[in-house]
Amino acid sequence: MTIHDEQDFRARLGTALDDFAPGQVPLDAVVRQGRAVLIRKRVTSVVVGLAVLAAAALVPTLLDSLHQPPPVNRHYRVTVNPPHPGSPRGLVASGLVNHARWQFFARYNKHGNGLCLQSQLGSDPCGGPRPNDYLGAAATIWGSYPESARLHGRWIAVHMVYGYVRHDVDRVQVTLSNGQVLTLHPVDLFGPKYARWVAMAVPFASAVREITVYAAGAEIEHAVPFTARGSIEIYRWLKPDQADLPNPVSGRVGSVTLAGHQYVVHGYLGPWGSCFRSPLVDEDMCNGQSGALKPGTVVKFLAGSHSSDLGLNILQVEPAVSYLMVTRPNGNALRLRPVTLGGQKYCILPDDLRHQDVTWTAYNATGHLLGSGSVRKLLG
Repeated sequence: MTIHDEQDFRARLGTALDDFAPGQVPLDAVVRQGRAVLIRKRVTSVVVGLAVLAAAALVPTLLDSLHQPPPVNRHYRVTVNPPHPGSPRGLVASGLVNHARWQFFARYNKHGNGLCLQSQLGSDPCGGPRPNDYLGAAATIWGSYPESARLHGRWIAVHMVYGYVRHDVDRVQVTLSNGQVLTLHPVDLFGPKYARWVAMAVPFASAVREITVYAAGAEIEHAVPFTARGSIEIYRWLKPDQADLPNPVSGRVGSVTLAGHQYVVHGYLGPWGSCFRSPLVDEDMCNGQSGALKPGTVVKFLAGSHSSDLGLNILQVEPAVSYLMVTRPNGNALRLRPVTLGGQKYCILPDDLRHQDVTWTAYNATGHLLGSGSVRKLLG
């Protein structure tokens, strides 16, 4: 079984076995991104507002596509085309998902709302500057959650893959589950001072197997997105000589009790890094970390939600840690027992302790002190 076959298998099996409540209907996705739990820490100040694409009858109905994992061998075809002379201003790319037509735009108004990213239909929330052509990451690419729009009485569900690249990047290739390898040509929309843009659409999240970035004809980096839970998460880029490791593994990493209710947390480790899900949070919580902590690091914050007291934080601890004591100012202590997944240990910390004067202390199995510190500083 290949790594990609295993990802598809886990996507199907996980939906049946994991203790997750069904996600919200994608019609609320744009609103949810504005008001829901802040999970990702993007490496850019661009505020992305994404509505969805126009499409046609061959795309499955919205509810069916959301509540059922896509079949491993689903037949589909995707095309992507760069803009041509006479294309609308700001067009990044257009194409088809089966017979459903899509377009994606990036526009900027320095006297208005700044950068606006939008698709063919729907609203276009805006904000933020144009990304500079900085000498940092070769590519900054995201995947959208399932989005929806109403067209001629039909619900259409699609996912976008979009973002920007440095000027030395000449192409981005996306390998799909049906064997297609699509080439995205970066589009210079704002001039040489600014990064160039790429975009494409896919019928479901797990259609995206790998994304590879090229410059001067050679690979710079590649990424295996996390797609097993119905979204496209890209947090970790691998060098050309790096294998797609670790092998995928998933399982329960603990639980947290808030307001009298216990919420289970599941973890998914793989070449994408580490991602976590809980019924308490609508979206994936991800981090590029997937292996052992750096020497000398006892506890590290990986991901979490912090929009309210009903949130959680995932901590990775070194293998020698047997338990964490989290002590409040009044002396009350909370003991956290780590759970092992893929050879690494994780603890779940309630988020209501984030802004309090709380300390953590790590001990090994014999009660020996391994380290201590401030919870506020740990969570950032």
